[in-house]
Amino acid sequence: MKYIVTGSANLQFADGTSFSLTAGIFDDFPEEVKAHWAFSHHAEKLTDGDAAALLASEVDLKAQLAERDAEIADLKAQLAASASADGKADKK
Repeated sequence: MKYIVTGSANLQFADGTSFSLTAGIFDDFPEEVKAHWAFSHHAEKLTDGDAAALLASEVDLKAQLAERDAEIADLKAQLAASASADGKADKK
């Protein structure tokens, strides 16, 4: 069973040990961690279909981000070229 953890948390146990949770998707956790009273507040079970959908969404978002980064780089280059052309025109 996979779990999605939405934020960071440090689960404290009666024997003095602790377990740190960090945001992300994880395959499983030890039974004592899953039994901790606060675990369900930070982690949620995912079916394989849910996990696949989240990972596909992540890939799509990364592709969109790469597109935007390329567009920003292109616009910055256009702006720099325009500023350079304006500077040459002012000197004439």
